[in-house]
Amino acid sequence: MPGDWDLEADVVVVGFGAAGACAALEAAAAGASVLVLDRFGGGGATALSGGVVYAGGGTPWPSSQASMATLPSQNCLSVAAGTASPTSVRR
Repeated sequence: MPGDWDLEADVVVVGFGAAGACAALEAAAAGASVLVLDRFGGGGATALSGGVVYAGGGTPWPSSQASMATLPSQNCLSVAAGTASPTSVRR
């Protein structure tokens, strides 16, 4: 893109990870013109996490297996299959 540009949109989404993509899709589905900006090629932090998004409770697995304080990190480590360390997941 050239150094100077002028674009207009009803909705401007900054960041094209999972949340930005969802926001852009919903805005477009509602009839808005959408401009998406991302400092990289898209994917945001979602790409850095390997696409893992912890969505919280609502599944039958959690309550008897682990405390809710440790469940998100245990789930992430399980899904990451050895590609993430426990220390980095707890951050």
